[in-house]
Amino acid sequence: MTIIEVDKNLFVNMKQVFRIELIQIEKSDRCYIKFHSSGGEYAISREFPSDVAARDWLSLSVIRSSGSNEILEL
Repeated sequence: MTIIEVDKNLFVNMKQVFRIELIQIEKSDRCYIKFHSSGGEYAISREFPSDVAARDWLSLSVIRSSGSNEILEL
């Protein structure tokens, strides 16, 4: 199980995610990540200053969580 905290006290089990969407905020460089489950539910991450920062955060969070087998940022 790979669980990451996508926002304060909001956790996502990456094994249940079937689609990840990067959403750009209008008239801004800021963005967030939307995690979709197969049941039609979704979770939205905190905002990031850029799409590069969002992708880097996601990659590092999944790698750290997978490597440690622990819930991150409790």
